[in-house]
Amino acid sequence: MNPGERTAVEGVDRDAARPGEERIRHRVDDIDDVGQLMRYALAAQLARLERYGISQNAVARGTGSAPAKVTGSLRGPTVNGASPNRPTGREPVALTGDWLRNLDRAIVALAPDTESLGGLNSLGIRLRGLARNDSLPAHLPAGWTWEILQEDADTEFAVLVQASALLSLFMPVDHARRSSSELRQKYKRKIHTIAERLALIGGAPPTPRNIDALVLLGSLTKYAYDADLGDLIGGGLRTSPLGFRHWRVLTQLVHLCEDNLTSSSHLKGWVIRLLRDADELRRRSVCPGRSLDLELAVVIPQSWSPPEEDWVRDLLIARATDPGSTIRERGTAALGLWQRTLVHNPRRHQDDAQARRVREVETELRDLVRWFRSQAADTAAAGGLRWTAATLESVLDAGTPVCNTWPTPDPEDESWFGIVRAAADSLDSQEIPERILQPTKALFMHLLLQNAVVQRRRAVDALLSGGWTGAVVHALEHVLEHEKEQSWLRVRALFAIGFLQRRDNTVAQILVQACKEAHAKLATGPTDARITEMHAVLFAIGDCFGAGFGARDRGNLKTVRAGTAVILRELSTGDATRVDPRFHPVSRALAYLLTFTAQDRRAGRTDLSEELLEALRDHPDDTTREFCEWALQYRFGVDGKVRSLLHAADTEN
Repeated sequence: MNPGERTAVEGVDRDAARPGEERIRHRVDDIDDVGQLMRYALAAQLARLERYGISQNAVARGTGSAPAKVTGSLRGPTVNGASPNRPTGREPVALTGDWLRNLDRAIVALAPDTESLGGLNSLGIRLRGLARNDSLPAHLPAGWTWEILQEDADTEFAVLVQASALLSLFMPVDHARRSSSELRQKYKRKIHTIAERLALIGGAPPTPRNIDALVLLGSLTKYAYDADLGDLIGGGLRTSPLGFRHWRVLTQLVHLCEDNLTSSSHLKGWVIRLLRDADELRRRSVCPGRSLDLELAVVIPQSWSPPEEDWVRDLLIARATDPGSTIRERGTAALGLWQRTLVHNPRRHQDDAQARRVREVETELRDLVRWFRSQAADTAAAGGLRWTAATLESVLDAGTPVCNTWPTPDPEDESWFGIVRAAADSLDSQEIPERILQPTKALFMHLLLQNAVVQRRRAVDALLSGGWTGAVVHALEHVLEHEKEQSWLRVRALFAIGFLQRRDNTVAQILVQACKEAHAKLATGPTDARITEMHAVLFAIGDCFGAGFGARDRGNLKTVRAGTAVILRELSTGDATRVDPRFHPVSRALAYLLTFTAQDRRAGRTDLSEELLEALRDHPDDTTREFCEWALQYRFGVDGKVRSLLHAADTEN
């Protein structure tokens, strides 16, 4: 139920409070404030419902609560713990998992079209992690758990339910500081089965459900870790075509263990070995510039990388200065190092040694700022490097871990910045209610300008869950229409479109046009920036129209296929991606797109995806060839039907 999809109820003032309701203007001025993002998403969903005549009071009644409790949920600050027993509407109400699930149920029941957003509890899991029972995606009566775990987990939903059931057993034991060895032994076979399927689901295009699967896998690994489970995740990173997304599992695992590192000492060596192999894994990755390994490095505990031998610091500096790294990786590494330094050496409680470490890192990063600017004179990614330098210098000057305000570049050198601002201002005409307009614009700016990739993805998640994605896509279209040269900026816009999961005709046309433009640029002369842009377009198509193993609106998928078929054929069968190794990331993204947009054979005709995967089967790039062989082995049934990704587990076993 997005703007433009249905006709609003006539006569409804979208921003007028009803009797018994109160309008609260929202703000997002700190992208690291999870409470702000959660309250924005709730307010945005409520605003969408009001557009169609469903009041905030109706949502409250749907939850079985007083209207004041919903109003209290919109107030900050949000804290963990139980909400007030007798809210008056003036106190903040904690956004616990139980309460978020109640809101999700009421919203979906009152407006079923909102189901595709993934829900507020799902957003909470992505932003806060999964450390409490009340946040589990699925809640079952305790007496049902044993019986549920006896069933076969042969669908995505069954896998997620059983993973939640397993965690509901392990979490109380862990919180009570009791050994879980008996549970691990009893459910060992089921744990490994579910973990294998969670890894497959999590490797698919990034819908909220697929990301939840990775979070569940990280949590399950913490409580039930053994060598076999470690081999599954580590082996996936090393050999699975979709293993690059398993870095998220490790990041979640380290987050969960940070409060009790002694109990997770057996994980330390395993995680460190994988990070030390990150460069080699990156070279063979389907998405080599994704920087998920850097996100893990940033959260590594200081006790694992002590100041006297800070190998994480060395890793991050090496990636920031690697000429083969993308702008995304350089920004993630540089800003991540600064954020990590401030977390481990908080200014309020610094001793002399900590203050010295902060000064040393600051000096190193200021040298990096100058180096970025000197490199920008000789590279096609000049604008992106200058912007990375500007935002890094901004947080160093302010002494803050994350950039929340934007330095203003020279308009003559950086005309792209004016285009981004104009795109954000175009949201003013998209009928977004006044009380959520400014935070929507702020999050949109983070989509494109934030160089700390974790915070940039938080902005995507909040906008997706808020639901005003149609307006955001139109603003991203403005950027793609008016900025043709800055590939790094176009890549960010395309990444956001893929993650926002809209599959309407507007998105189809945007991606077709972007694919044609990227391909035309390559034809005039391949550069690293242009190759990265082509890779990003193909991935965005796979992420958006491949989600759920086929788009819900197949007509729009047909539009994308018709508009890009000639390009896909040329990239699959031509010499460009075979002769020049620089093109290998493009062929890998092509295999990803073909795998996830595959369709059933019709009237005996081979689907385009199957045809082109076969054509890529003899590709000289090992990663491309292995991806195609893997997909062809399980994706198409004897009857010509496209099979679920979960079938890969049965095929490999």
